[in-house]
Amino acid sequence: MCKKYQLCFLYNKVFSCGSIVRTRWINVGIIGLLIIITLHGMWVLYDYEQVYPEDKVDKKIILVGTVASLIDQDKSVSKFLFATNDGLVQLSVYPNKNLKSWRLTPGTRWRFTVKLQYPEGYSNPGVFSYVTWLKHQGIKAVGYVVTTENVQFHGMDYNYLIERLRYNIQKTLNHHIKDISIRALASALLIGNRNELTTEDKRVFQQTGTSHLIAISGLHIGMIALFAFVFVRVLWSLSIVLCQWLPAQKVALVAAVVSAFLYSLLAGFAIPTQRAFIMVLIFSLALMTNRKINGFNVLIIAAIIIVLWNPLSILAPGFWLSFMAVFFLIIINRLLLYMPKFKRYVLIQFLLMLLLIPLTVYWFQGFTLIGVVANLVAIPLVSFLIVPSLFLNLMLSFFGITLWSISAYLIKALIVWLDVLPTYMLFFSWHSISLLAVLAAIMGMLILFLPLSWYFRVLGLTLFLALWQKNTLPFDVGAKVTVLDVGHGLAVVIQTKNAVVVYDTAGAGGHKFVLANHTLIPYLKNQGVHTINALIISHLGKDHSGGIENVLASFNVDQVIANEKLSEINNSICTAGKRWLQDGVVFEFLTANHLTGNNGSCVLKISFDDKSMLLTGDIYKTAERYILKQYHNQLKSIVLVAPHHGSGSSSSKAFIEAVGPKYVIFSSSGHDGFKHPHNEVVQAYLNIGAKILNTAQNGAITAIFKDNGELEIETEK
Repeated sequence: MCKKYQLCFLYNKVFSCGSIVRTRWINVGIIGLLIIITLHGMWVLYDYEQVYPEDKVDKKIILVGTVASLIDQDKSVSKFLFATNDGLVQLSVYPNKNLKSWRLTPGTRWRFTVKLQYPEGYSNPGVFSYVTWLKHQGIKAVGYVVTTENVQFHGMDYNYLIERLRYNIQKTLNHHIKDISIRALASALLIGNRNELTTEDKRVFQQTGTSHLIAISGLHIGMIALFAFVFVRVLWSLSIVLCQWLPAQKVALVAAVVSAFLYSLLAGFAIPTQRAFIMVLIFSLALMTNRKINGFNVLIIAAIIIVLWNPLSILAPGFWLSFMAVFFLIIINRLLLYMPKFKRYVLIQFLLMLLLIPLTVYWFQGFTLIGVVANLVAIPLVSFLIVPSLFLNLMLSFFGITLWSISAYLIKALIVWLDVLPTYMLFFSWHSISLLAVLAAIMGMLILFLPLSWYFRVLGLTLFLALWQKNTLPFDVGAKVTVLDVGHGLAVVIQTKNAVVVYDTAGAGGHKFVLANHTLIPYLKNQGVHTINALIISHLGKDHSGGIENVLASFNVDQVIANEKLSEINNSICTAGKRWLQDGVVFEFLTANHLTGNNGSCVLKISFDDKSMLLTGDIYKTAERYILKQYHNQLKSIVLVAPHHGSGSSSSKAFIEAVGPKYVIFSSSGHDGFKHPHNEVVQAYLNIGAKILNTAQNGAITAIFKDNGELEIETEK
């Protein structure tokens, strides 16, 4: 008997020691993994600070590397990422006969002649920084392929198998789905490729509150993991032998994790997919080891891992939107736990929409109230039907079975559903708000929804009112005129105490890239503008009128004025002598109406008290001579936006002397090939003692006319 107890004691001792050893090894493994993740984060920060070699920019060089992304194609340009020994660069290929964009497939190695430059964005107040975004993506330089030089193919680089797989899936979609809008959405949902989505597509999803559905969100990852779990568990359970060897639930959990990982890889491992995969992994491990785990703890662990892996991710809107959405979902779900399922589903959508309003306003200057209705149908349609059908079709295509028409019909149903919704009634463009206002509004809404006393609810309502914080002109400012940084083009915003006038809308490059979407429109939203009292198009040059349709779609516009009749737009003409008074500011046209094209540009003089500013569009010396003859005594202005970006065809000596500006503003780009402003023109203005300002060097330039007669000039950089 004694020996028996001794054996039991020895058995327990050995296995308890084994358990301790296993626990120690697990802890060591976790610590080692965290060290690796942290080292990667340190490398990311180190790489972020590195710059492309100076001796390889601003001149033609030979560059060898690998195509590292899908091609983003437009009518006027094709763009792609190119991995080189010195870092990642973004290259453009313009239409040519020597190098067709379809040859530039991911994983192919090439030898190009290129011309690179350091990324240069547009510096405008309160507007998203494209340069910063490029740096966060690890892009060190941008440039274009010199297609007149020799191009050599150097074989394949098999380090880009995932990108190659995404390319082959895109080819499959191109072959089986002919409708461009349906294929674009299928590509976005299946492989996270949003290149084919048009501006109109993105607008519809934004204004219906369904943008999260086309960004391969955590919801999609979770649903694919769930489908894989159910499918594998059912199949595995059909075999008693297999179940005796390994429980079906554990096999199904492994399948769920693998499926989530593969889908995340296809999606490019964006932050929402990283969060979803980590949460799927942790929940699966907890179920496999029969451990209970708290949703908040999992969310915190996911956040820590992502930030350690890439510290820059904390600056991305996707990080905060993804984590805050899940945080709110956990809270809402616990509050509504005992409510009937359908009622709870509807209420969750409604409360989540409200709680995310401050964040969507902060990053996107707008929110929608139709989102609840849209998502009631869109979420189950996408999650339970469209995404699974796309994956099923992808697997069936390997066996030569094509049922892509089913997915296409489902996507078409989604598009029809979103199109019938009255977005124009329930989408609200909003002004920019501060981060402090966001935090106050979120805290206020949480207080309102929690079961607290009435005086706490009053406090919550007060905090929520922070959303109405708005930029306004200081009380001592009569007018503010901002010449935005839009490269080779023009966009000017004139603000008085109660009105906004916009002069020109910047340029556009193809149907995808409209510069106004990245400069003028976000600037106006940042300034709290909802209505444009007058939109003036100096002339129909693309670099001045490229964004007109987008501006009209984004704001209420009282009247459109141009130098000629516009197609499909009801506008008046900027007739010479036409003038109006607004809040003490006089607007007057000095246009050469008998001329056309650039020479016929609307010339606008803005006057406040005894100071004036002259906007001249793209007039040449021909128009200048006419204006000098007709309005010589009215041209005197303290600020002049130089004609035609400072080209040699404008700014005659007589015109410069008649205007006599103290400040001259050139709206130009440092790398556009036009070489504006010309040196002779700059020297002509310097000769009269004018101060030279250029958006290419100074960013946005603002002239502030104060009530006391003072003029202040501010530059963004």
